[in-house]
Amino acid sequence: MTLRRGEHPDELISAAISGDLTDDEQARLDAHLAGCDSCRQTIAAWAEQRRLVAGLRGAPVPRDLAPRIRAGIESGAFAVPWWRRTGLLVGVGATLATAAAALVAVAVVGNLLRGPQVASSGSPSATASVASSAEPTPAESAPATPRPSPTEPAIAREAIPPYYLAYAGESDNLALTLRDGDQGTTERELPTPQGQPIRAALSPDGRWLAYITPVGQKGTNRYWVVNSEDGSETDLGESSAIGSPFTNGLFWSTDSRYLSFTLADPSGTETDAWIFDTADRSVAQLTRRGDAVAAGWRPYGQGKSLPWVSVASADPYSFELPDVATSPPDDRGATQGIDGVFQPIWNSDGSAAIFWRGTMNPSAEAGYEFIEGGAPYLARGATRNVTRAFNQATPLFSDVTIGRDAFTSAAITWGAGTSDAYAVWDARWSGPPQSGDQSPYPDENRIYFSHVSDDRNILAGHALDAGDVPDGAYVASVAIAPLDRDYLAVTIAYPAPGDLAVPRGETLLIKRNTGDVADELVRTFTGEQSGWYGPAVYPN
Repeated sequence: MTLRRGEHPDELISAAISGDLTDDEQARLDAHLAGCDSCRQTIAAWAEQRRLVAGLRGAPVPRDLAPRIRAGIESGAFAVPWWRRTGLLVGVGATLATAAAALVAVAVVGNLLRGPQVASSGSPSATASVASSAEPTPAESAPATPRPSPTEPAIAREAIPPYYLAYAGESDNLALTLRDGDQGTTERELPTPQGQPIRAALSPDGRWLAYITPVGQKGTNRYWVVNSEDGSETDLGESSAIGSPFTNGLFWSTDSRYLSFTLADPSGTETDAWIFDTADRSVAQLTRRGDAVAAGWRPYGQGKSLPWVSVASADPYSFELPDVATSPPDDRGATQGIDGVFQPIWNSDGSAAIFWRGTMNPSAEAGYEFIEGGAPYLARGATRNVTRAFNQATPLFSDVTIGRDAFTSAAITWGAGTSDAYAVWDARWSGPPQSGDQSPYPDENRIYFSHVSDDRNILAGHALDAGDVPDGAYVASVAIAPLDRDYLAVTIAYPAPGDLAVPRGETLLIKRNTGDVADELVRTFTGEQSGWYGPAVYPN
């Protein structure tokens, strides 16, 4: 939205009240408010009205509202989220009356086309926008935008993952199913060979689910993609299970057309990036090097993105590939190569990226890992100048001294549908414990959760409560809810007592709290019988 002289940013003001502004939009609004007393009064009045409305009792739904909503749906005036469409796997089955009531509440706060908003849950991050996509605005140049007073809502609907996988049933007849995350009552059995899913990623449009399962005691993993609407499945290939979080990443393009991933030969000594095309369900080799791994997709323009590939060597580096839709799937046309950068992963709008630096030691026994100076870094402002953003990146763990000691590897994820939240787990630190209010630190058994808007990055205090992961369990997967960024769907697993034992795991929906307020276990995704439940997934 570009403002001309004399115009007032009504749309930005409305979005600010509901907390839906991007960093760029927030910066433009703050700049306008600095010189417009009328708009400052307007936004203050709206904030006060929202505070007052939050305390009102429910009112009867107008008799003519249902026909108006029906007419709007038939005309395409507002879209129904994909997981609420009749006939899909996740049949929420919301009645017209409840939909009407929800729309009335939303309309009161001037946000008709979006879902109901929830209040902040006490994130450790600052509420002001940061320079992830715009230069910081000096504090004296604009007054702070008024924020609605917080309330204590029930579980935000957006916090409940639409899908989760379950490998469950009788111990001698386990089946892998795809289930809706709302109640778990709607499920689709998948024809995948037996094995618990250890990684999963849902395409931004919510139509395609990629996941990885182990192949019995063979020491390999199988990669799959299933269409959530018709249940059809595509086998992407088999890969050596030797490795680390660097080799089992599943990365979707912004437009949901492509999935990039890494396959290793049976010995685990050679790896290359591969790509799956949802348009014709084809699988192709993206690189032909023997030392390459897939990285994230860098968003650019409207709904477009380009894949990145990293080379694992003593001095790792990464490069960007041209649009795979118009060029052969090979790395010979690589552009944007950057030395010292390994496996960059972008957030949803491309304004920030997390990547690795350090000296690597590719080995058949341990897979890819760092041996000296290895650490994840956070690059802000990546939409402007990628190289400069990487050069100015800061260590993700800002209170850990990186030198000969190193992080050998870690699992990292961005929040779905948000450019701000990220989580790190299974952070394997090779040195002595560092200072901090948690001991030991860094701890591979803890989950560290922070935001781009928190310029401290990760400190010891950013760990979720120790009790969030039960004793004897380990974290298998973490997914961050898209609209309420302080809900995490954490899949925990228990080590099997023997090679032939049934794996056991469950997914916990955890509400992250800060300060002296303990994290809250909101819901457990599991079943009456033992089995493996998770990972849960969210669309962007």
